[in-house]
Amino acid sequence: MNQKLRCVLVMTLLALSPLAEAHSPIKDIGEFYNGLLHPLLVPSHLVSILVLGLLAGQQGLPAMRLGMAGFGLALLLGLAAGVGFDESAAQSLLLMAAAGLSVMLAFAIRLPLWLVWTPCMLIGFVLGLDSLPESTGWQRVLLTLLGSWLGAVLMLLCVMIFSEAMTLPWQRVAIRIAGAWIGASALLVLSLTLASRTA
Repeated sequence: MNQKLRCVLVMTLLALSPLAEAHSPIKDIGEFYNGLLHPLLVPSHLVSILVLGLLAGQQGLPAMRLGMAGFGLALLLGLAAGVGFDESAAQSLLLMAAAGLSVMLAFAIRLPLWLVWTPCMLIGFVLGLDSLPESTGWQRVLLTLLGSWLGAVLMLLCVMIFSEAMTLPWQRVAIRIAGAWIGASALLVLSLTLASRTA
């Protein structure tokens, strides 16, 4: 790997690692848009959605349909049940799941439908548990949760469609390489997060 590229990756992950603990809203954009951007701003959410979407897209349209339905429902249930859940435990679970799924993605393993549906449900539920907003007032909380649900579902759908459209041999290889990189990134963010907690 190019030394400069490696350096840029490490610096980017170091810059992102404080966000692994941050769920604070961006000022002046409103609750709905804070929720909508939430999956992009929390590294554990971002990597888990990316690897899940790439893996499901690699499995074909039936897996994508089943995975999207399971993810959307589980995410909704997680958002409803998220009060009082340990944020750090959820993020560690998401990062470990992303690392595990990235191995299947990197080796282009063909999975039965239930084995695509199960991680979609689990990741969706944990994402929901970890998306409790800091807003007060039921209207603000509801708007934030609606934005979070929509943002995560749209992001997963876009990644799935992108992955499924990559049909040429070199594109499939690129998806597998991306899976390996995402897995390495998930492990690096996990190690940085654990190190910051023990420091």
